[in-house]
Amino acid sequence: KGVSSWSPCTTSKMRILVIPALLALFASEANAFHTAPGATLPFAARGHGIAASTSRTLPRGGAARSSSGGGFLSTISLAAKKGEGAPAAQPVVTDSDENFTTPPAMEMTGAIPPKWHLDTPQAERPNIPVCFEDVCKAGQRIRGAVKYTACVKNPEISEITGCEVYFKHEYKQFTGSFKERGARNALISLDARQKEVGVIAASAGNHALGLAYHGKLLGIPVTVIMPKTAPLTKINKCRKLGANVVLFGAHIGEAKDHALADPKFQGLQYINGYDDPAIVAGAGTIGLEILEQIPDVDAIIVPVGGAGLIAGISLAVKSVSPSVFVIGVEPERCASYTEALRAGKPTGVAVAPTLADGLAVPTVGPHAFEVARHFVDSVHLTSEKQVALAVLRLVEHEKAVVE
Repeated sequence: KGVSSWSPCTTSKMRILVIPALLALFASEANAFHTAPGATLPFAARGHGIAASTSRTLPRGGAARSSSGGGFLSTISLAAKKGEGAPAAQPVVTDSDENFTTPPAMEMTGAIPPKWHLDTPQAERPNIPVCFEDVCKAGQRIRGAVKYTACVKNPEISEITGCEVYFKHEYKQFTGSFKERGARNALISLDARQKEVGVIAASAGNHALGLAYHGKLLGIPVTVIMPKTAPLTKINKCRKLGANVVLFGAHIGEAKDHALADPKFQGLQYINGYDDPAIVAGAGTIGLEILEQIPDVDAIIVPVGGAGLIAGISLAVKSVSPSVFVIGVEPERCASYTEALRAGKPTGVAVAPTLADGLAVPTVGPHAFEVARHFVDSVHLTSEKQVALAVLRLVEHEKAVVE
């Protein structure tokens, strides 16, 4: 699982696709980015604030690969400043938005729980709960109802980084995020009876909007349990879209417990916003679009929160083009995926306030993690300064304001 020595390709620029979110990858400030030990850069970026290290073993579970066409194996690390080394292990959360205790089976009188809430022994679960065929089916289900978003090269950021950098404009979906893909796929996947009864979800924003919007289009009743701290604008938008909005709890964990335990929600199918297999498959359709739009893409950089997005994209991309690198980026103040890799399973982490609040999920989804760990090449951390710089660079060079 090591990396043999090779020489960087200097005859052409690499093409890198970025999912626009709070990714602090392409800030132009000098010395803004550094690589951690054991990582190398996937492009020639000398003189652009990105420091390369020698090629060593990659810190991931899968085997390292080099391209057969003379390209070179590499990853990007935003994990640490020079000399600081890897970040310290995160402590386990005891009381957080996602690291909560699901009501016992005898108390589950509310919504129909997802599969991972059942008392199924770990050994009986499939190794990968979502397959490539699921992504293909999702693509057919959502076709024509979810935007096939643009994937556009940005000249300024490409010049800064020395790469050909493209941005996938998922923020231009009707509700403002990629969440629509999984939401519609999950709704269409329901059987006829469940479509009549309806669905329920705990969400503070984008997942709730995606379900509300497509539930209205499909005629499926949608109930969303939103914490009392949810943004008022998103609460009002969900109601305007016809969803039954219930405000409960101080955080998403309490809202989720309420959905599963309250008997008045009995019969409603619970849809997890980042770990339901249909949600992961829906997110994977982004990967299929990327390969159609940029057939010779070298690397795809994806933000990581609950890991549903990167699980779907990596599954789709690696199934078609194994040589493409899929690189995750998450805020260092909520490094739940990094901690899951270290522990070998989803593990709660302490969450500090972060600008990347949409990625602040204390525990990655178990289904999403099982998929992502097989396909994602590496995951790296960003500081708050890098996140802020990324927002600024996107405003300056992409004319986009994104979460």
